Amino acid sequence: MRKAAGMIESLDIRPRGDGYNKLSLLLPNGSRIVGLPASEPKIRGFSALSMLVIDEAARMEDELYRALRPMLAVGNGDLWLTSTPCGKRGFFYETWELAGPAWRRQSARGFRRSFWKNNGR
Repeated sequence: MRKAAGMIESLDIRPRGDGYNKLSLLLPNGSRIVGLPASEPKIRGFSALSMLVIDEAARMEDELYRALRPMLAVGNGDLWLTSTPCGKRGFFYETWELAGPAWRRQSARGFRRSFWKNNGR
């Protein structure tokens, strides 16, 4: 949430909460960024999300991931899984290796090479 607040500040927008959630940011267009705890009982009640970003997904427990997925059903939201690898286990690894063409995969290592190459490095 600190990184998100910093990005918002860099756009000359003063970060403020949404008035409901302790870890939240309200944007001028009415969109919200809400930081959720890694605890299944504490995340219940969120629904109709337009986007769910799971940072360091390879380190999240599979049960918590399964609890988050239904939040996207009503709003037909997007799911982004971002992570550094953490072994050949869990939903992140299985999604990366087995999910098929429904998922778009992007490796930062390949991006970094392209970026450096395109800038003559």
